[in-house]
Amino acid sequence: MNKMKITRRQLRQIIKEELSRLNESKGEDYFDGKSAEAIAGITDALAQIAQKEDIKISQDSMRDILGVLNDGSWKVAGKTDPLDGLPWDEHSASIDWNTEGLADVLEDAGVPADTATQMVDDLSFFSTVGVPESSLDNIFGQGSLDNLEIGDAFTNVSELSKIISQRTEKPASKKEYNGPKGKGQTRYIVTSQMTKWHSEDEADFTQSWFSIVDTTDGSEFKLKGSELPHILPSTEGQIEIFDIASSSDRDESNLVAGLNDKEFHLVRKDI
Repeated sequence: MNKMKITRRQLRQIIKEELSRLNESKGEDYFDGKSAEAIAGITDALAQIAQKEDIKISQDSMRDILGVLNDGSWKVAGKTDPLDGLPWDEHSASIDWNTEGLADVLEDAGVPADTATQMVDDLSFFSTVGVPESSLDNIFGQGSLDNLEIGDAFTNVSELSKIISQRTEKPASKKEYNGPKGKGQTRYIVTSQMTKWHSEDEADFTQSWFSIVDTTDGSEFKLKGSELPHILPSTEGQIEIFDIASSSDRDESNLVAGLNDKEFHLVRKDI
């Protein structure tokens, strides 16, 4: 058994290779793409946590984590009723990428228990797909939604994906930042945000994920609201992202940062 510890550089290289392998499968199938994106989000978060908490992960542990992440299955996570006032909406089931033992292998690798539990929740959040009742009826027959139970696994995902792909846009290829290079307050920009909702009217921005781009080299990383405060380097001093402020857009929020005793919001920009 190889018990040698992985350096931060080696960990990032392993994750880079895994993300490359996952990205190759994105175009093959809608569900492959969704699970690939979810696994990418978790492995990227793991690298950030390992660096922030100074966790030294062994090669065996990393292999176990990737093995569990890839050896998952699509399972029914819940059922929803049509939204009031939306005549086109319908009953649906939500399914997500479910793994057995992810929290255990994360804890074995040195990740704190509460963080490991949250990462399991995040995997579900990243991968959730809504399946309309009509799509289920087309595959399994009339009334199939009523027969579904929470935790049921889909054994016919390839058939299901053909129906869903007709109504759902396939994952887009990754966009690259080609804009001007900023400095100081404009060095880092927020390009997207994945907001977690407890209900139709209650958003939890501390459990939301922000995609941030360093405009000096185009590199992208994800930051979770609960990870604040977070320090970023700049040629004009350290930038500390320390709070989340509301926005005029109910689906978004602003990251509040400080640089040389001056407070500002990170710029939001689509790429």
